[in-house]
Amino acid sequence: MAIAAVPRNVVPTSAGFTDPVQDSQAVFRRVLETMARPGSIQNLPPLVTGSGRLGPAAAAICLALVDFETPLWLDPILAASESADFLRFHCSAPIVSDPQAADFGVIVGIPPSLSTFNTGSDAYPESGTTLIIQVATLSEVGSLILSGPGIDSRREIGIDGIAPAFWPAREAIVRGFPRGLDLIFTAGQRIAAIPRTTAVTVTQAIA
Repeated sequence: MAIAAVPRNVVPTSAGFTDPVQDSQAVFRRVLETMARPGSIQNLPPLVTGSGRLGPAAAAICLALVDFETPLWLDPILAASESADFLRFHCSAPIVSDPQAADFGVIVGIPPSLSTFNTGSDAYPESGTTLIIQVATLSEVGSLILSGPGIDSRREIGIDGIAPAFWPAREAIVRGFPRGLDLIFTAGQRIAAIPRTTAVTVTQAIA
């Protein structure tokens, strides 16, 4: 496992949770709800402000789910910024340079090739990477139609800032179910999840 160099004595200017136990539990419950109801949009409580390019929802999810035993991959925008120091300090997270080694990946905007991430195995599908993807906006109306477990018939969602080619690439990966990638999208304080069990239909071209 390749681990990025950790700067010594770096204390981030952005604060973490005020009450780590209670705040982590509050965020964890919201994340579980979004995973159980794919495409539903939840507002996280304003527990942290984020750090640099790391927005408040993405920061809160990392603080709740990532710890010293959770390899974390950051896209280059975040890895070279104060956001990496924030996550090292508050989560004690080992930041890895190899996407295949990561339990979680945090991305700003357009993700790299999804095939670079660990999709787990048939025996251990849960070992696949969960991606936290920051986007411009999340809305209840949009060009994505979701169906599958946790959805009554269908659910519509708009995710602004993901390239059209992302969805066919994601479809190719989830065909290998139970292997796959689970996705959590964030925009400001808003979050939505699309787990590997969810089918996604694009109804029109998206920017």
